[in-house]
Amino acid sequence: MQDEEKPSKTQRKREMHELQTLGTRLVELNSEQLAAIGLPEDLRDAIEFAKRTTKHEARRRQMQYIGRLMRPVDPAPIREKLKVWDGVSAEHTAQQHRVERWRDRLLEDEAVVDELAQAHPGIDARHLRALARLRSRKIGTAQAPVLFEAPVANDLIATFVSAASGGNLYRKASFLLDELGKEIFSPLVTLTERPHLPRAQASSWYDDEGVATRDRDVVKDGVLRAYFLGSYSARKLGMKTTGSAGGNHNLILQGGKLDLPGLIRKMGRGLLVTELIGFGVNLVTGDYSRGAAGYWVEGGEIRYPVEEITIAGNLRDMFRSITAIGSDTLTRGSRTTGSILLEGMTIAGN
Repeated sequence: MQDEEKPSKTQRKREMHELQTLGTRLVELNSEQLAAIGLPEDLRDAIEFAKRTTKHEARRRQMQYIGRLMRPVDPAPIREKLKVWDGVSAEHTAQQHRVERWRDRLLEDEAVVDELAQAHPGIDARHLRALARLRSRKIGTAQAPVLFEAPVANDLIATFVSAASGGNLYRKASFLLDELGKEIFSPLVTLTERPHLPRAQASSWYDDEGVATRDRDVVKDGVLRAYFLGSYSARKLGMKTTGSAGGNHNLILQGGKLDLPGLIRKMGRGLLVTELIGFGVNLVTGDYSRGAAGYWVEGGEIRYPVEEITIAGNLRDMFRSITAIGSDTLTRGSRTTGSILLEGMTIAGN
């Protein structure tokens, strides 16, 4: 049997030069990247030493040493890792091209947000909308339906809680004083408090005063059934504490069957609010005026982002004009709600 042909001197020299070049790249990597490659310990130590070597001749000899240590190491996985990190692998390049195509479509048409969210369920739709709002427009003053997306709808429920809290009630600083048993919301609205939900953020068997908490309906079919009272405010109002010292416990607004895209189609034409700015709520009168940003909707589809607008109304009218509550429930702190569609508000633009 003939011996295998040995590589020529020129070939060995070329391979050695390639290993030294690869070693130079390895010296440029940080410690986390080196650990991800999984190099032999003596090679990693040599690379770390080369990083600390500043004199030219000493560094040259160290790089030659690294090249010799790399002879038994398979360079293919190392080069593949470097390609990924350099962003020149075929997979990474294709991914970048896909991202660029989605970006261009998103900037042309905000309705693509929903399509992209369906194609990639784990994606953050709010960040996409923030990108789309780079093309925001201003609109004229109008009276139109307003859809509060779930995160900002949570803020609307928080405003109700503040108005129904004992501190504002006994000071006569709330439009909900003496409203128990009256229909203050649309009949679609049922708001329950569930303080004993397992592992929920606001669950508690007792309030801050040691009073036992219990399940209850705060609003039932639009009718205000209960306030949020601690012992002090309850005495001031001539009522009993509701176990609410320290705040509410797991308020849940019962949602409907429509998700956010379904609510947008139901609204047809109007404003989708995704951000509220400033604070302009008078709890005594119920007057409501907030800066807002979001999207203008036509024909049941998002058409373009809007900003520098103000939405205004009165909380009494707003609560009664709720026409739909979304199934896209979101829990923020002690409150859970879906998106909320209102029949109409004043939208002030240019």
